[in-house]
Amino acid sequence: MTDLKDQELRSGLPLIRLTLVVPFTSELDRRDIDVDAILRQFGLTRENLLSPDVFVTAPVMYQLLEAMAATAEDPYLAVYIGETLDVYGWPVFTEAARDASSFGEFFFRFSKEAGNQATSVKMRLDTDGEYATFRAYRVSEPDNCPGQADAFYVGLFGTIFQRCAGKQWDPSKVLVRTCDTSAIPKHYRNVIVSQGDRRGCSIRFPQEWLLLPFSLEDFKQRVIQEVHYTSPPKSLIEAVHQALLPHIHLPELNNDMAAELCGFDTRTLGRKLKEKGTTIYKEIAHLKEQQANRALIETNRPISDIASSVGFNDSSVFSRAFKKWSGISPSEYRRHNKIT
Repeated sequence: MTDLKDQELRSGLPLIRLTLVVPFTSELDRRDIDVDAILRQFGLTRENLLSPDVFVTAPVMYQLLEAMAATAEDPYLAVYIGETLDVYGWPVFTEAARDASSFGEFFFRFSKEAGNQATSVKMRLDTDGEYATFRAYRVSEPDNCPGQADAFYVGLFGTIFQRCAGKQWDPSKVLVRTCDTSAIPKHYRNVIVSQGDRRGCSIRFPQEWLLLPFSLEDFKQRVIQEVHYTSPPKSLIEAVHQALLPHIHLPELNNDMAAELCGFDTRTLGRKLKEKGTTIYKEIAHLKEQQANRALIETNRPISDIASSVGFNDSSVFSRAFKKWSGISPSEYRRHNKIT
C-alpha cells in the first residue's frame, strides 16, 4: 500500500484515502441514488474507490460528502453512516482496538492508526483532571464548513462512547462541538451539541471513562440498528410541530408561548397559519392528540401519565379533551386500537 506520508510530501497537500468514502457510496446505492453522477462531478469513478492507493485532497473529500448529502436530500446522512458503520470490519478501528484493554488505550491507538488513512486530520486526546476531550483536528482550516465530515465522527464516536460507557453513560456530561450543528439531529442522544469551528469536531466526556474496560469482541457481534432521522421540515405546519413537540408536556403552552418558541410574535404566526387554513390553538391541540394517540396505542402507560405528558395536570380534563378530539374516551381508544 502506498505510504500516506510519502504521498503528502510529494504533493504538499493534506490527503485522504478515497476508500474511506465507500460507506457513503454503499448507502447511496442502497437508496437507489446515482452515485456515479456525483463522482463524475469530482472527476472520480467507481474504479477509483476500489484502490487503496488513490487519494484526494481534504477539500475534495469534504465537498464530495456535502454533495452526497445534498443529492440524498438528507442532512443527517453522515450521522447515520457513522452510527451504522460495521466497525469490526473497518481496519482503522480493528487495528486500534485489537490489543486495547481500556477505553483510553483504544483512543490513543486509534489516534495513531488514523494517521495512516489521512494526513488532513490529527486525532488528539486531552485531559484537564475532570474531563477528557477527543478531537479530530484538521491541520489546515478549510474554506467551507465540512459539516458532513464532522457529523460522521459524531455518529461513529457517539455510538462507540455510549456502548463502552454502558450503565455509566450520562448524556448530560457529554459535549459535542461541530462546525455545522444543522447536520446533527436535534436532541441527538440527549447530549449537548454546541457550535464549534472548521478545524474539527470534538467530544468532551468525563475523564474517568478513560479507565472503562474495552474489548474488541464486544463489537464483533454488534447488532446494527437502522435509524432514519427525519429531514428538517419543509412546510410551516411541520416546522411548528417540530418546534413545539419538546414542550408539549407543559401545561402553560398557549398561543403566546407557542409563537415565541417558533420565533414569531403571536399575531404574525397566527396570520401565517391562518393562510394555511389553521390556527395556533388548533395545531397545539392536534399535536397533543397525536402524541396521546401514539402513547395509548404503543405503550401501557397509565392514562394519568399520558395526560401529564401532553400538558394536562388533571386526568378528567384530559379525558374530556380527548373525547372532543376523537369522539371516545382514552380507555376506549386504547381498547380499540392497542397494538398487541
